Amino acid sequence: MEQRHDTRLVLDRTVKLTILGDVEMRRTAKVKNISCRGLGVAMAFPVGVGAALKIELNDAVLLGEAMYCRAVNGNITLG
Repeated sequence: MEQRHDTRLVLDRTVKLTILGDVEMRRTAKVKNISCRGLGVAMAFPVGVGAALKIELNDAVLLGEAMYCRAVNGNITLG
């Protein structure tokens, strides 16, 4: 049973993701879903909880923080 309070829009959009810090790491990731509270992102490597992130879309730049990171079906999922 779905227990989310907010509606999530399902996506499958490739984005540029930068892990911000003393040394910035740029990667490619996929935004899997979006809601008014955040994004669900899948990628091939783990990110520390609390890591500052920059996600570049075609027409916008989003800044945020990794709230969780877990392995799902062989991929890393962030939220």
